[in-house]
Amino acid sequence: MDVALRVDLLADDCIVAELKMVEQLLPIHEAQILTYMKLLNVPQGLQFTSSR
Repeated sequence: MDVALRVDLLADDCIVAELKMVEQLLPIHEAQILTYMKLLNVPQGLQFTSSR
């Protein structure tokens, strides 16, 4: 199964940033950023969340 993954922001090839517009963060959101970090071999990640 081929799945296209798109990281929201990759800064200086060392930080993955994910932007979320959700009422609350769920475990799937954490799994998503951890997957990006693993696939891109990036040591750090940030999640920015807003409900509005």
